[in-house]
Amino acid sequence: MCYELLCSTTPFHSFKMNDLIAKINKGDYNLGLSEPVFLETALFLGQCLQANEEDRIEALDLVNHPFLNIAAPGEHGEFNPVA
Repeated sequence: MCYELLCSTTPFHSFKMNDLIAKINKGDYNLGLSEPVFLETALFLGQCLQANEEDRIEALDLVNHPFLNIAAPGEHGEFNPVA
């Protein structure tokens, strides 16, 4: 859902079901954003969209991830975008 809010599309897309399943199984997605995002945002999405279930971020780590605790730009530190 976070990916869709940021990118306005689903992370995995294909018109053919077998291609869609292959992309999901390989973790074949592209974070194609026109605007820069926080490094923490890119890392959060990457950790959530791991193809191998054992490589995905665990629920406790997910809720404590720095992405969910980013202050508004200007409140604390610099904005370090990832293109």
